Amino acid sequence: MKSVCRCVVVCMMGACLSVAFAQEQDTFESNVPPEPVAWTYFTYEAPASFDNKPLTPRDADTPASSTDAGKGKVEIYEYEIAITPFIKQLDRWMFGVGTEFHWTRFNFQDIAYDTEDLYTIHVPFLGIYEDDTWLFMGSVGPGVYSDLRHLTDDDLRVTGYLLANYIWSEKLKLSLGAAYDRVFGKDQLYPLIGCVWDIDDEWQINLVLPYPSIMYAPNTRWNFFADLRPAGALWNVNGTEKDSDFKLEGYRFGLGAEYSVCRHVWLHLAGGLAFDRKYEYRELGYTHLDAEGDDTFFARFGLVFR
Repeated sequence: MKSVCRCVVVCMMGACLSVAFAQEQDTFESNVPPEPVAWTYFTYEAPASFDNKPLTPRDADTPASSTDAGKGKVEIYEYEIAITPFIKQLDRWMFGVGTEFHWTRFNFQDIAYDTEDLYTIHVPFLGIYEDDTWLFMGSVGPGVYSDLRHLTDDDLRVTGYLLANYIWSEKLKLSLGAAYDRVFGKDQLYPLIGCVWDIDDEWQINLVLPYPSIMYAPNTRWNFFADLRPAGALWNVNGTEKDSDFKLEGYRFGLGAEYSVCRHVWLHLAGGLAFDRKYEYRELGYTHLDAEGDDTFFARFGLVFR
């Protein structure tokens, strides 16, 4: 929590400086690529050691399993694919519907847990409004957080976000909004706040929390970046036909590059540090897994379509 607070303070100071030093509006063309309309990534997170606490039953007469406590490791594999096209335009409005699929595999080592495959599926309905002063963006739609073995009502959630951008100048946008999803390991409503500053045609600083990033595009073919992302989720696990939840918390700080292989297709490569990891598995009120993982590295590659 302290590290997150420090991050907020530093980023907000940067936002204030961005406003103070933003240049007057002038016409320029940025090399920084636009937001993608589709992407597909594969991510590998190296084994992280953890020390699991013993099972804690609500019923004191229920014995804890000796296999629940102890030291172990877990490595994570992820694959995601998303398409977010805009299919209808009305004056200053644009509307669309997308699909997102995310597979996550937890491969446990040195502890008595099986490999767990968990899935996140979203169908967001998208909208954008833009005029000379404002840019509004938002989405809302149903999602599934599950192992897909037995679907129940607990697997379903509605998530979304709304972001208002005030166009201060051609190079600076001030942003304020909110999002509701599970990227912090629980159902949570949280603010989106900050700014996006195009310093010149090569540099862009995005200080919209909690997804800050810096981009450097020396030309229209290359894009280098550094970013910080929350990397958590909460899934309903029904493999045992019991009410179970698997929670993941943490962040990823990465450095990467993208290369335009043709007009609309970019090759994406990134890697960095996965930190502040926490794993929790509850079944019928019993905590089978409650552990904080060591910091580890991750690597991500894929394709981005713009």
